[in-house]
Amino acid sequence: MVLVDENCIWCGVCESIAGKIFKVEDGMSHVIKQPETEEEINATKDAISACPVAAIKE
Repeated sequence: MVLVDENCIWCGVCESIAGKIFKVEDGMSHVIKQPETEEEINATKDAISACPVAAIKE
């Protein structure tokens, strides 16, 4: 299960990489659906790696 913790600085990196999974609103990023396909899983892993404050957890 993927989640975004309170360290999120709403930079938008995750949404730009995995827009099917993350949405930035209300001052932070939110998981809008869990990744299911290989493409979504890979994009989510890329977003986790790119998060500047390590706020995305698996």
